[in-house]
Amino acid sequence: MLGLSEVVGCNVAGQFTEPISKMILERDLPAFRFFGEGVGAIGRWLTTLGTALRIGDLGKPAIDALNLLVTGNPATSLAPLLLPAGTTIYFGQVAGSTLPGAVQVFIQTASGILSLVAP
Repeated sequence: MLGLSEVVGCNVAGQFTEPISKMILERDLPAFRFFGEGVGAIGRWLTTLGTALRIGDLGKPAIDALNLLVTGNPATSLAPLLLPAGTTIYFGQVAGSTLPGAVQVFIQTASGILSLVAP
């Protein structure tokens, strides 16, 4: 487990409650991203299937559960994604969430993410 100050090179600590975990994926991992209106389907902030299912709806429920208001993300769509093996992820509970236990995932670069939706 990492303390907030140990997430080096990422200005993300305030978006998590402690502890933050760090993991290098040994196999591909599905993830999900709420997005819309100026916020792309591929990005560095993601969530898990379990949290996406618990949120249950787009818009305000997702905005509140993932504290997206601070970024202006309207969360009008949900993208299923795949993080490739070898990706380093940081994950933990969302700071300011209205959904207890809501998990978010942060990656330093979104370049290797694969969309699971045909273009």
